[in-house]
Amino acid sequence: MRKVTLYIATSEDGFIADESGSVDFLNPMHVEGEDYGYGAFLEGIDSVIVGRKTYQSVLDMGYDYPHTECEVVVFTRTARPQVGNLTFHAKSPVERVRTMKALTGRKGIYCEGGADITHQLLDARLIDEIILSIAPAKLGKGVELFPGGELPEGWAVRSRQRFESGLVQLHCSRA
Repeated sequence: MRKVTLYIATSEDGFIADESGSVDFLNPMHVEGEDYGYGAFLEGIDSVIVGRKTYQSVLDMGYDYPHTECEVVVFTRTARPQVGNLTFHAKSPVERVRTMKALTGRKGIYCEGGADITHQLLDARLIDEIILSIAPAKLGKGVELFPGGELPEGWAVRSRQRFESGLVQLHCSRA
């Protein structure tokens, strides 16, 4: 069974974006030569799942969507034709991820967010690991990842790493 990993960043108070959807609070974490283990993580995946709002926010920042070497499934309410490695899936994220997890001979699945997709997959117990990067910033309002900014019940921190930038990265698994 393939593993689904939620690899995501939040503010200290648990927000993945501010009220306008911006992730600018992460900008101070961009330190030359430091990728917080992201490159090594990507070597172990060959599929990416992402919600439409998160996907669109990357495009709105002026970037081409990364992960061109992976299967990418964008969960959306509006069906669209496949474009290259991007599939726009308008049906249940839970069923699609169950099907993806069952494929043999494949690497892991990266859950890139956002909050809506994450909650659905957590509720269905389809996320196997959480790599949570916490930036030293407080937003006060915005898009909350977990209610109250706390890990969901049944999850435990297995390791914690502090970086020079002030970012703290937690590796979590089901307790």
